[in-house]
Amino acid sequence: MTFLDEIKARAVAQGINTAVIFLSSMTVIPTGAGPYLLLRETGGSGPERTQNVTSGAWYREIVMLQEPFDLGPDALNRAQVAGNLTATKRPS
Repeated sequence: MTFLDEIKARAVAQGINTAVIFLSSMTVIPTGAGPYLLLRETGGSGPERTQNVTSGAWYREIVMLQEPFDLGPDALNRAQVAGNLTATKRPS
């Protein structure tokens, strides 16, 4: 299971509908009002604590690098909010 799949599984376990979660910057977001959750991977550094994620994979730490921030409206005038996190998986 990829890291994005792990985060999606965690979001679903918290009650977010799978129909509104998208995994990739190449995803075409529907034209409706949403809300939609787009998850995509970017580079990052590795921390040192341990946390269990839903599939049983262990992570040393998952850290939000900043508070979520407003990106301004998209081309369809929908709100966009972003935030960055880092995660390091314990070697299998």
